[in-house]
Amino acid sequence: MSAIPSAFGDLGSTSFEGVDLAAGSADPKSFLAAARADAVVISAQQLALIAVRGPDAGDFLHRLSSQDCTGMAVGHGAPACFLTGKGKLLFDVRIWRPEPETFLIEVDRHRCAALLELLDRFLFAEKIEFDDLTRLSCIAIVGPNAPDRIDGAPEPDRVTASTDDVLVCDDALGLICVRRFAGVEALDALLARLDLPRGGFPDWEALRIEAGRPRYGIDADEATIPLEIGLDRACHTDKGCYVGQEVIARIHTYGHVNRKLVPVVVEADSAPAPGTLVYDDDLEAGRTTSAYVSPEDGKVHALALLPLVVLEEAPELRLGAPDGSVVRLRD
Repeated sequence: MSAIPSAFGDLGSTSFEGVDLAAGSADPKSFLAAARADAVVISAQQLALIAVRGPDAGDFLHRLSSQDCTGMAVGHGAPACFLTGKGKLLFDVRIWRPEPETFLIEVDRHRCAALLELLDRFLFAEKIEFDDLTRLSCIAIVGPNAPDRIDGAPEPDRVTASTDDVLVCDDALGLICVRRFAGVEALDALLARLDLPRGGFPDWEALRIEAGRPRYGIDADEATIPLEIGLDRACHTDKGCYVGQEVIARIHTYGHVNRKLVPVVVEADSAPAPGTLVYDDDLEAGRTTSAYVSPEDGKVHALALLPLVVLEEAPELRLGAPDGSVVRLRD
């Protein structure tokens, strides 16, 4: 597949296993402006698909995931989670239903093997086949005019698929995002027709951070409850029992989470490492997760896990030490 340069250079805190983070020469301000106003194309090789096929596929995924898979209309999709029995996050995915007995799970490529292992562990007598589709590459067209730039683009939260060629559309980056999973030759032919600014994984991460969207392994781990990081829509409130459902239902009905993932701005010019502590006076108040230096204001735009009590009081927070750089909640 043709190399796609990155428009952003300073993303030290958003490394990703197996993905080239080399920066290109595109102007970062122009790239971000084009994504918001028109459309850009981004290499999305960090994403891959797993197919779950068979007459029992819907019931199987409905029982395991937090999304209503049996009630999902054909041609539609939605975010979903796979949880531990204690409601902690194992996988943050999107599930698509291109055909009545076929579901596609979109997941970070380097986690495909682990997810397949989890699915196989719960497979008993169900009539299901799993298909690892990591042979397909992926590019994303992002922006309000993205659907106009690719033939056959589905509407938001919709999927169209044929053999080894899948199109999905949603707001994964807080903007319309059409992703095509296909072979290298098909994607190279598409790239040749697209006269759009091009970016790579760091650009995806910058847009993701701006949108406040979490990534597993950076903003969340097995100690995270999905409602802490804004995955409310991924946890269907009306479906029946699934692994971890009791904890999620109890929070929805009786309580709330104690911390939230929120966007912040740091008065600094270099991105902090994931897990850098945030202080309220002399006390540890939370930590940053994803971060990058914005090309628009030269400051660090980040996501941070902070306690609700801190968010309610809105004190002056500091990064890394009680006298570190000022951290403020992003408007």
